[in-house]
Amino acid sequence: MFSTLVEIFSLLHQKQKTKLYLLAVLILVSSIFELISVSLIFPFMRMVSEPEFMNSHQFLIDLTTFFEGDLSKAYLFVGSSIIFLLFISSLLTVTTVWILSRVSYSAGLTLANSLFQFYLKQEYIYHLNINSSELIKRLTNETQRLAEGIILPAVSMLSKLTLIILMIAMIIAV
Repeated sequence: MFSTLVEIFSLLHQKQKTKLYLLAVLILVSSIFELISVSLIFPFMRMVSEPEFMNSHQFLIDLTTFFEGDLSKAYLFVGSSIIFLLFISSLLTVTTVWILSRVSYSAGLTLANSLFQFYLKQEYIYHLNINSSELIKRLTNETQRLAEGIILPAVSMLSKLTLIILMIAMIIAV
């Protein structure tokens, strides 16, 4: 499986490879945002359920002081910040999935174009010996299956694997 992915990657143009590298960075950033936003929910719940928790961290003490001791304003500020962060994280995740799909299908299109160029450069005898419907099937169906069945799932798996590794690292750190 890994060797197949490496072989497909080697068939892509440099522009496509650059897009995949940038997508990997976007996946990492999206995973970090998702991890941070989800990990802040439990401290917020603890902060709301245990008012003495507000005195346990310097940031929360400073926040309470900023709101002149009004805990409800501090809770509202922290809760709104977490909701905003969740919104940004979700927006980034949706954007990542959209870009992931575009890059995957674009890679499939690049491979289809390369295959088409290969067929065009073949001698006339090659086309006499092979059924034209087979060539069309390879250009359309097989490259689409490659994009949908290999490239897109592989990049999606990379995305989920990145999030899992970050979550495990956070759990170990905590």
